[in-house]
Amino acid sequence: MKLTLDSVSKYYKDVAAVRDFSATLSPGIYGLLGPNGSGKTTLMRMICNVLRPSRGDIFYNGEPIDSMDARYREILGYLPQQFGYYPNFTAKNFLTYFAALKGLAPFSAEERSEELLEMGGLSSVKNKKLKTLSGGMLQRVGVAQALLNDPQVLILDEPTAGLDPKERIRLRNLISSFSSDRIVVFSTHIVSDLEHIADHFLIMREGSLMRKGTAQELAHEMQGKVWEMKATQREAESLEEKLLVSGRRSIGEQVALRIVSDTKPSEKAALVSPSLEDFYLYHFQED
Repeated sequence: MKLTLDSVSKYYKDVAAVRDFSATLSPGIYGLLGPNGSGKTTLMRMICNVLRPSRGDIFYNGEPIDSMDARYREILGYLPQQFGYYPNFTAKNFLTYFAALKGLAPFSAEERSEELLEMGGLSSVKNKKLKTLSGGMLQRVGVAQALLNDPQVLILDEPTAGLDPKERIRLRNLISSFSSDRIVVFSTHIVSDLEHIADHFLIMREGSLMRKGTAQELAHEMQGKVWEMKATQREAESLEEKLLVSGRRSIGEQVALRIVSDTKPSEKAALVSPSLEDFYLYHFQED
């Protein structure tokens, strides 16, 4: 199973939203990272065949997706960034309705909806109207909708946006639980949502693929650039004005700082192991 993007570009007049993006994806979770406006949503809409590339091609197992038509929709699941729903539908009715739209037989639709409600921890609220559910519950209903047809390619655009930390953890663990036998593309600008569940990362900047690799490979690029030290409040304020401080916590009258810098920020600073978040902040601090 492979999804191949070959020099995919999307232009709006003379502006490139996505530029010459190439990658080959196999089963696993791909974290699509980048600041707002980097082209993530445009790229995902092209993968879903909602938008056609201005240039380049997308293939599923060697076949162009635009020639597959309905066959591609059968293996695709999509949760857009703006997840629309019918507020007066119950969670169960919403899923069975979408299952019918996706061509599932009535019995299969009922069975699959119940299975996904259970998987998403939603069985206790399945008969409640969607307008009464929390944001986290609604996002889990959205993910369940995308999984109804047991897709081979699952596209999730900012699924954790606006959720509290507890719901973000719950949702990303849910996504991780069913990722082993399908291609999952998970878009976000929140590094912590993906650092521990994604198999590979695709880093976008200004419409282009800036870097790809595992969390360990990308973090390794930051060796010799991440420091920790203790400082007084005054020293900490001075350092924050000049340097990229990625972490700060108070320890009594002192402050422990984590600093991302090409050079040693202070005689008191010591090198520490870098993380994917350090990589992201280093490259996107201006964003």
